[in-house]
Amino acid sequence: MDITLVHHIKQSTFSIFYRHGKRLLAMVGVIGLFVVIQFVTMYLQSPMLPSPATVLVSVVRLLMTGEINEHINSSLVIIIAGIGFAFVFGFLLGVLFYLAPKLEIMFTPLLNVMRPISAIALMPLFIVLFGTGHITKIIIIFWTAWPSVLLNTVHGLRTVEKEVVEATKIDGANKVQTLVVIIPVALSSILTGLRIAISGGWISIVAAEMIGANSGLGFYVLLKSQTFEYEKMFAGIIYIGLIGFCMNALLEVVQRRMYVEKRATNNVCCVDNAFWLHKKNR
Repeated sequence: MDITLVHHIKQSTFSIFYRHGKRLLAMVGVIGLFVVIQFVTMYLQSPMLPSPATVLVSVVRLLMTGEINEHINSSLVIIIAGIGFAFVFGFLLGVLFYLAPKLEIMFTPLLNVMRPISAIALMPLFIVLFGTGHITKIIIIFWTAWPSVLLNTVHGLRTVEKEVVEATKIDGANKVQTLVVIIPVALSSILTGLRIAISGGWISIVAAEMIGANSGLGFYVLLKSQTFEYEKMFAGIIYIGLIGFCMNALLEVVQRRMYVEKRATNNVCCVDNAFWLHKKNR
């Protein structure tokens, strides 16, 4: 048999085993944790710690009866709005800092002072200014999420391969035209910032809904803890984790595909974009 063919078969087999092996390990980890918690709850026999099996039954029942649907929809609307505004603001500010480095030097000290300030610490101020409605919670998510988008946008734009940037400069491209070429290359880093922003956004929205709200998953978890319905409380926590996991997984799939395409077609894209800029400048 041809040596090249044998090598290709070995690589393909290893790749398939690696992908499925990772999934298998993840499943083993989840099942193992489930079993450990099940035994711990059976040993403690505490009404405050329902067994994982009981919680899973509650997760399914809440979805079937629609009891939690209103709270899921409320949190989703707020998180999408807050993350959307944060992404647009952080991305545009990152692009502006890339185009005008002096602005970054000017505003970086102020931003470094603002970033550590927790949105929850500012919540009393936001309530005074905007009330206890959805606007306050959207602002809280926005405040939490935009710095990670900003930092990853600037980092992504400035770490694009020099060959890509130089190719555009050779054809006489200005900064804006260069930006058109390098944004797709930097998009993987930008999406990393968005994934971090989503995680921070969920933490903020749950805390905000526990402090001042009449709907949402955070409100639901707090309500069920106060009415001693602990299996429903843990079910609400699981829903928060599952929705956050799905949002992150979706972006991770997009990011992984973009990374593979970037490695495979980076040089082609560079030449094509440079050729387009050359035609446009002529």
